[in-house]
Amino acid sequence: MDLNKIPHILEFNRVKRAYTGGVLLDTWQGIDNPQDGNFSEEFLISTVEVTNENNANEEGLSKIILPDGEIITLSRLIKRDYSAYLGDKYADQKDVRVSARVGDTSIRHVLQCHPDTEFAREYLNFPNGKAEAWYIVATRDENAYLYAGFKKGVTKEQWTKLFEAQDIDGMLECMHKIPIHAGGMYFVDAGVPHCMGPGSMFLEVHEPCDYTFRVEKNYLPERIFTDYEMHYGLGFEKLMDAFHYDTYTYDEMLKKCALSETNIFKSENVSIDEIVSYDQAKRFKVDKYTFKEAVDVPTFDGHRIAITVKGKCTFNTGDYACTADQGRGLFLPAGISKLTLEPVEGETIVLVCYPPQD
Repeated sequence: MDLNKIPHILEFNRVKRAYTGGVLLDTWQGIDNPQDGNFSEEFLISTVEVTNENNANEEGLSKIILPDGEIITLSRLIKRDYSAYLGDKYADQKDVRVSARVGDTSIRHVLQCHPDTEFAREYLNFPNGKAEAWYIVATRDENAYLYAGFKKGVTKEQWTKLFEAQDIDGMLECMHKIPIHAGGMYFVDAGVPHCMGPGSMFLEVHEPCDYTFRVEKNYLPERIFTDYEMHYGLGFEKLMDAFHYDTYTYDEMLKKCALSETNIFKSENVSIDEIVSYDQAKRFKVDKYTFKEAVDVPTFDGHRIAITVKGKCTFNTGDYACTADQGRGLFLPAGISKLTLEPVEGETIVLVCYPPQD
């Protein structure tokens, strides 16, 4: 069997985070006795380890059980033949270049930003920055929100003074508060200050990177960040440099953050929508398939990833088929020439995500 020509379902890959949550995530993945705690995030498709200060070896890397029973990380699988698994166009990059995770918040995330590619390469010796888009799978109430982007008038000097004073309310006041809802898609570019509010389960499509610059030291009474966890040994001046100090009106930030989908195809039982375009995210693209009958996925000159958001879906290449439960991620190698999504029962939703064009 040519492993580069079949879909691969990734194993469960729960990771520990500073924020608490998990009830919605456990329920979504069909886990018994759902509960909130610090294992509030699932790395669905990941080729990077977590950046926790005391992380375990290979923590965060996605694993696959191959048809012969061998357990292997996704990173090691594609390393066997970069051209076969990623496609000739992406072989020299030696990575999937697009990842997905899902988190469930019972409390607000820590105030943060992620590095852009230039910053990551120069100061972290890491190939990728992290732009991200959040598909809201579910919320705990109707008042869910996120914070993103600096308001007009905010300056680096002001932000630095608020940080040094650890004036959390003052820092939040510098940012726009954006309402969110289930089924919505929201984009935050690298370097943009942001945090997810409490009460939402977000499916995050992002560049492969786990570096997070945090500006809240005493995040929770039981969770105080070390200096290293805030700036990775770069110092507080560089921490401030990681932020982009572009400012926006509320309407400008809302337009930039809350994405509108574009319908590609629609019939009585199938809808295909582009929910993140290359124009919007630059580094990746996301299509949403909502279907009650089998639907073919267009061919692509490269690899892709997919997530079963609702229901169970059979991924059928004609020669091989596997069924992914709700809440599972898949790697789709470049060798797949034909792919059909088949619902097991009722309405099914699958996200198909693409690596950057360049």
